[in-house]
Amino acid sequence: MRDRPAHGSLRPASSSAAGAKLAIVCHSSTGTIAEIAQEPHEAAIKAGAEVHLLKAAELAPRSTIDSSPVGNVWFAGPLQL
Repeated sequence: MRDRPAHGSLRPASSSAAGAKLAIVCHSSTGTIAEIAQEPHEAAIKAGAEVHLLKAAELAPRSTIDSSPVGNVWFAGPLQL
């Protein structure tokens, strides 16, 4: 039976991702999802993959974002790594 690493992957924890290319795309209004995306991003880099962490564009109208109870906390732009 294989050991199951974090994030439900079926690959053994010791396998290499050398040469693999991965894009992690997320949308986060408050930053929580962006924080969660950091863990698989770091794990994939550690395994040897080429990884890009990208923020999906905001589709809501600016007036909706400005009137949100959380404000426009995460509207400012791309992820800062």
